[in-house]
Amino acid sequence: MLLATGDTIDLSDLPAELRDQPAEPRDLSEAVEQFRRRHIRRVLAEVGGDKERAAAELGIHRATLYRHLDFDGVG
Repeated sequence: MLLATGDTIDLSDLPAELRDQPAEPRDLSEAVEQFRRRHIRRVLAEVGGDKERAAAELGIHRATLYRHLDFDGVG
């Protein structure tokens, strides 16, 4: 607000990390899928890529994790 150049806040007034965010889907199933992908990637990063430990942290079987990774093109 303080850095806006006009009477209204435009997209260009926002920081890059906010401007570059993709719009959240309105469809619930797509929103759930996006959350699932982000969550799995975050957990994998937190455990240093250890898929067995990530599966345990996520409360899913390792084979299920691999299916999710194959589906997302992550694994």
